[in-house]
Amino acid sequence: MKKLITLLIIMAAIGLAEGVRATGSAISEAVVISTLYPPSNLLVESDGFYVEFTWDEPLTGPPESYNLYYSESPEDLGSYLLLDSVESNYAITEADYDNAGFYVTAVYALGESRRSEISYLSRLQPVRVQLMIDDGREAAILSWEPIRNTESYLVYYSEQADAAFPEQWQGPLTITGNSFIDPLANKRFYRVFARPLDSGQRSGTNTLKASKPGKN
Repeated sequence: MKKLITLLIIMAAIGLAEGVRATGSAISEAVVISTLYPPSNLLVESDGFYVEFTWDEPLTGPPESYNLYYSESPEDLGSYLLLDSVESNYAITEADYDNAGFYVTAVYALGESRRSEISYLSRLQPVRVQLMIDDGREAAILSWEPIRNTESYLVYYSEQADAAFPEQWQGPLTITGNSFIDPLANKRFYRVFARPLDSGQRSGTNTLKASKPGKN
């Protein structure tokens, strides 16, 4: 009986030692969790001349730069490639990005942030704009019929009809309704675009001109 008890004690000790060795020899890989917030509200829009990328600064604060990524297989996160590294919102000449997805990260001295949400190219829908002059208020009144599934409208303006669009035009002003009143300091030209809730065809109104009474 004593031999049996002794044997059981020895076997238990061996099992415990094996368990300790097995546990002690397992080394897990380091897991790094980024605490750097990404940029937010990424928008990718085209006016037919440029593709514009805009986003909001991360909650972490202003970074040293931003990395912009794209993929033509947007569902595959491993397929994204670096498009460019920039210091602020970004614009490039029109290209075939209709089927591409984009995201942006913030780059700090501590490293690169998590990625933003994935966004896709959006082309604005055309709107028909009516232009009237209010002599009493010396203002231009732009109005249009509401377009379904539209988030907002963008109004560009310039005092030169031949100014290169969009880089030499002012704006855009974001309008959530379907009208815009502009106090006129001088003659002014307008272009209006509708920003859809989802991807669509983007085009703008023809250039509209307004001026104070008596001014050409």
